[in-house]
Amino acid sequence: MGSFSVVTSESELDRGQSNRIERRGLMDALDASQNLVWFDANGMIVDANPNALRLFEYSDEDIVKQDYFALCGNNPRQLMADKRQWGRIASGEVNHMERSYVSCHGREVWASVNFAAIKNENGSTRRVLALFIDMGKFAWKPNDAARPY
Repeated sequence: MGSFSVVTSESELDRGQSNRIERRGLMDALDASQNLVWFDANGMIVDANPNALRLFEYSDEDIVKQDYFALCGNNPRQLMADKRQWGRIASGEVNHMERSYVSCHGREVWASVNFAAIKNENGSTRRVLALFIDMGKFAWKPNDAARPY
C-alpha cells in the first residue's frame, strides 16, 4: 500500500507554495546562468535554453531537429559507444562526464556535463536534463598529450 500525506493546516499549504516558488526561482537562476539542454528518453533534443543555443551555435528551430549523437559528432567509430552511454544516461546511471562535443558549425566544445533523468511515476525516464559547462580552451583534453608545444 502506498502512503500519502494529507495537508492538514494552512501553514503546510503555505510551505508547499513556498517550496514551489523556491524551486521555480532555482530553475530561473539555472536557466539564466547555465547551458541547459532537454532530451527525450530516446536522446532527441526537445528544448535548449539561449545559453546552450549560443554554445552549440544552433537556432531554436534547428536544435530540436538534433539528437544527443549530433552533439557527439556522429563519429561512426564512436557511435556504438555513444549509444551505450546514452542508454546509461536515459536509465539514470550516468550523471557526470567531461568530453568533446561538436557545435552546429563543427567547432569542438569541450564540456563538463551533468545529466539528470526526470522520471515518470512508473520509474521510466520522461526527459533528461543536461547541464553543459563549457571548459573552453583552458581544459586539458586527452589529445593534448600528443600535441608538441
